[in-house]
Amino acid sequence: MTEKSAQEKLAELDQRDSNAETVENIATTGHVASVGITVVSMVGATAKVGLAAAAAKTCAAGIAKAVAGFGGPLVAGMAGGMLGGWLGTKAGDWFMDTWGKDHAVSGPTDIPACVGHHIVHNNSFLGAIGGLIGGLIVGIAVGALVVATGGAALGVLAATVAAGAGGLAGGFVGGAAMAIGSRWASDTGEIHEGSPNVTFEGKAVARVTDPVICSDDPGEPLPQIAEGSKIISVNSLPLARKGHKITCSAVIQDGCKTITADKTTGQYGPINADMSVTEQSIVSGLEVLTALWGAKQLNRAANERISQGFSDPVDAGTGEYLDYRTDFHWPHILPLTLKRAYTGRHTVSGFLGTRWLCNWSQYLEFDSDGQNVTYFDAEGLCPAYATVQEPYNCRNLLVPHYRLTGNRRRAVIFDEHTQQGYIFTPVSPGARRLRLSAIKDRNRNEIRFLYNGVGHLTNVEHSGGLHLRVMCGPAGLIYRVSDEADGSELVRYDYTHHGDEWWLCDAQTRFNGTLHYTYTEQGWLNSWRDNGPTHFHLRYDDEGRVVATGTEEGLYNDTFRYFPAERKTEYTDATGAVTTLWFDETWLLIKQRDPLGRITEWVRDEYDHPVSIRQPGGRVTQIKRDYAGRILSETDADGRKRKWQRDAFGQITAYRDHRTTAAYRYNSEGNLVHREVNDQKWQYRYTEDGQIKEVIYPDGSREQWAYNAQGSLTAHTDAAGRTTHYAEDRWLRLTGVTDAEGRSTHWQYRPGESNPHEKVSAVIRADGGAETFRYDGEGKIAVHTGAMGQTTRYRHGAFDLLREVEDAGGQRIVCDYDGAARLTQLTRSGNQRWRLYYDAAGQLAGEDDWSGRRTVYRRDEQGRLAEKVRPDGSVWRYARDEFGRVTTITGERQQLRYGWDRYDRMVSAEVYEFSDATQKDYTLTSRITLEWDDRHRLVAEEQDGQRTEYRYDEAGRLTGTKTADGETQREYDASGVLTAYRSNGHRMEFGHTRPGQERSRRYRPEDEESWLAQTPLNHAVYIQEQGHDVCGRTAWQRAGAERLAGSHESVASWRPLGEHRYAWDKSGRLTGHEVWSKTRSEQETRYSYDNRDQITSVLRLNADGPAQEERYRYTVNEQIAESRINGILSQHDYRNECVTQAGDSRYEYDACGRVIKRTEQKRGFRPQEWRYRWDDFDRLREVRTPDGEVWQYRYDAFGRRTAKRNIIRAAWKQNHHTVSEVRYQWLGMALSASEKRYADG
Repeated sequence: MTEKSAQEKLAELDQRDSNAETVENIATTGHVASVGITVVSMVGATAKVGLAAAAAKTCAAGIAKAVAGFGGPLVAGMAGGMLGGWLGTKAGDWFMDTWGKDHAVSGPTDIPACVGHHIVHNNSFLGAIGGLIGGLIVGIAVGALVVATGGAALGVLAATVAAGAGGLAGGFVGGAAMAIGSRWASDTGEIHEGSPNVTFEGKAVARVTDPVICSDDPGEPLPQIAEGSKIISVNSLPLARKGHKITCSAVIQDGCKTITADKTTGQYGPINADMSVTEQSIVSGLEVLTALWGAKQLNRAANERISQGFSDPVDAGTGEYLDYRTDFHWPHILPLTLKRAYTGRHTVSGFLGTRWLCNWSQYLEFDSDGQNVTYFDAEGLCPAYATVQEPYNCRNLLVPHYRLTGNRRRAVIFDEHTQQGYIFTPVSPGARRLRLSAIKDRNRNEIRFLYNGVGHLTNVEHSGGLHLRVMCGPAGLIYRVSDEADGSELVRYDYTHHGDEWWLCDAQTRFNGTLHYTYTEQGWLNSWRDNGPTHFHLRYDDEGRVVATGTEEGLYNDTFRYFPAERKTEYTDATGAVTTLWFDETWLLIKQRDPLGRITEWVRDEYDHPVSIRQPGGRVTQIKRDYAGRILSETDADGRKRKWQRDAFGQITAYRDHRTTAAYRYNSEGNLVHREVNDQKWQYRYTEDGQIKEVIYPDGSREQWAYNAQGSLTAHTDAAGRTTHYAEDRWLRLTGVTDAEGRSTHWQYRPGESNPHEKVSAVIRADGGAETFRYDGEGKIAVHTGAMGQTTRYRHGAFDLLREVEDAGGQRIVCDYDGAARLTQLTRSGNQRWRLYYDAAGQLAGEDDWSGRRTVYRRDEQGRLAEKVRPDGSVWRYARDEFGRVTTITGERQQLRYGWDRYDRMVSAEVYEFSDATQKDYTLTSRITLEWDDRHRLVAEEQDGQRTEYRYDEAGRLTGTKTADGETQREYDASGVLTAYRSNGHRMEFGHTRPGQERSRRYRPEDEESWLAQTPLNHAVYIQEQGHDVCGRTAWQRAGAERLAGSHESVASWRPLGEHRYAWDKSGRLTGHEVWSKTRSEQETRYSYDNRDQITSVLRLNADGPAQEERYRYTVNEQIAESRINGILSQHDYRNECVTQAGDSRYEYDACGRVIKRTEQKRGFRPQEWRYRWDDFDRLREVRTPDGEVWQYRYDAFGRRTAKRNIIRAAWKQNHHTVSEVRYQWLGMALSASEKRYADG
């Protein structure tokens, strides 16, 4: 066969397919979809909380604050995530530019490459997955923090700060993971062929078009070298050098040791994206699924927030101030808690003086004839019960979750919400008052309350082993609560005496801080302060109603105006937004007008329970309840119904809606033992005291937990048998974790001036490295010091709101808030700002990013996103069906349409667009259909007749796919760790350590006999192994070829390709990397850092060459300002957070921040210019290359490229066998086929 000419080889190379455009568009669609889902879910969840707050409040002052308390942390978390993502990306780049450089994918060099030199792929896929997991962590943190706030002003601000900090941390992790993954090298093969007659250092010289062997792309034709020199040719083909790319997106990682060439680089053929279509599809799918998961978590957070109730500090109906605090909490399965509540103008009394109630001082009191009894609970509710006949079994339908049982000698209040029983016994024989003597759950856990002869509480004893001693004063008020075992004080109360009343003035706690209170002459609480900068004031009118609240910082400077004759209150928040509320004759909320004029109304039954809610826009929700006030069904405005069934204890036994059918079964102790959802079944087993000890999943796999006698977790065993051991102190705080390999991490909680609340003071790793933490007077993090002394400082303001973060290098991030404690601005060094804007109702209305690009959000009457105005003035318009589902998103020239089934599953997605400026009607350009099974899993996708089917196991894990081109299978261990992947006769097996870390990967042909017959002289297959240090970090890694059984005797049993060894410091920073051949160290790299973990120098020692040194300098915002590599200076320029100059390349951007022009200017050469055009949804629609070519692109509703077309061809490609168009067929998110059309038709 005649050898092809160089020009023929180059022409064939140019005609190869590339997935780059397809991958880019999948990514863009994933971003667009996930952002839309996130914004819509945030708005929806926040609105849900606001509506529920108004519906549920018996004293409805703070609906607007409830919304702010839920929505504020969401926005803060989002903004923190954006900031953290940017910082993380910079940190990841810095990591790879400095101490990760030996692992980094090589950039272009002047070193020629030859046959046998290694090629590598980066780890963008794993980096992106890691980034998504980081984002997922942010979602979990934000959701948990939002729920934890409880709606009070202190909690709202604390949650906003914590969510912002959590978002910052999670975004940082995600950004860093993505940056590191995109540049971390994995050896995947070597150059296979080269010049037939030119050699360097005894090896054939590599050229553009020469094939390589790559384990990531093993198919035919083999990948080819696509980049090479512009001025040096070998056999009329451009010379390939270290750092040049392969068509499969790999990079040449090795080169000659004694020969150098030029530094010019040209691209002579298409190059795949760093991720395959499948990988990008998985990432984009996970991005969308993560957004959907996040939306579910936000909805769940909203539901949990609603279930907690809304205890706004001011009752807008009566004007009373209410305050709820927890002074001690021991998190046993039956928690031992000391909580207190301020009851406003009501002069109730208990163990904490006048107007303060605590959960230890609740009691029952019979009337004089014994016919009725009143329960005074821990929050000031006073339901009455008829007690004519014993034994009691009755409810008060105004407070239906309390049920009275027992008799006058031993009465029990059972709380369905907590599944706990409060046991009351007479203070003395025949006494009308019954005091709390015990709290029990249904698992025989018990808290006992012991009293002395004069009726004062002396001891509180928990069956789990914790015993507390209580010291009371002469009036029976609690002054001290201490640990009986060591006498340490847990809570201290002090009082002021005013006439016949005792007023609580100080509450000092061991774990929850200190609060100080002052009162008016009438005994109304008018201020409180903590040991930090928070000092909250209240002002009353003559009727004892709160008319104003506020702080010196301007936070929560709210006012209240009362109109008793109209039963109306006007609430004005610190930003000037006015909410008007109307009440019925019992001061329950019946109508609300928000600051935007939107009206919500409630109808209640005779027991004050909401039975109808009319939302803005006229949509009505109907609620049905049983005799005990428990919800039986809820019907929305569109007729969709949700139904519940409960047992005698109020536990849900069945649930049904249009998507889900679920059943629940409990044992006699009230523990869930069986759960069935849409025909999938879970089983649960418990210890004697009710702790979960085993879960059996639908696929039969099991997880197990073990505890000690105190109830502390001691071990967890996953479904694969891997056991992790835990240690906890007597306060049930985690003190140690030991994994299945024996590696341990320890936590310390040393008290002191810098740790007043006894939080984590140190974390000690298995190698002895210790991180330390110091806190301010309010127990908020003030200083974090890494194991090598690197320090970050934090400053908090009023209400524990994060105000400033400063790292060891002087970079500062300052947070600003409005009067409603909503995050409004982030300012970092260099006076760069990210701003957030809100409408009068507290909904996010716009934002300016670091570059000053503004995005505006417009909403419909129900607060849902209706329009998004982008920085260039273009608008995305959202339309919804009667169920609130998005049916169209319309841009300036494109429209996306979505179809849904009755289960809210998407079944179709279409793209319509104008084909030219004169056309008035849309034209359909793409249609996708989706199929689902009974468990709502995607089982098939079809586009233009092409079909992909998906298979799952009982645990819901994807186990295989089927297309017209074949099948793939995935295998997992019992815990869900991937152990094998099979595709088209090939198999990759993964081995793991006892804790589950990857230990090895081996390639095997499915049919080894056939493989041996076809390759008689190549019977070795790829293998990679690695080990870890005491902290689980990679200590060594080696790859090579392993001999198959039955191979030719000349094949070695093991052929190592080299070994890498790694050294780390106690902060987990890489300090050394050695590359070993069979007999010696070939290269050693040493890394040095500054005090904020940035690499300042890299020293490279080579066995056969001179040492090389790199030094780096950074801006205050951690960007690389300059680098010196072997004395050569290189600088980077930035403007508005966009790279404007990077080496020889200049970049220009449009108003939306998208690259529209790249110019490459190398000394001695003419400028090379690329131009880019984008559509409404940020999808690349046209590219103009330096050689004059013009390519145009089309997409489906998921952003997958459906066609690319060559409009103008480069002059040097004027031949009939040049591709003029490529059409793509898709199945799911995977490319299934492509059809090429050539210039000759």
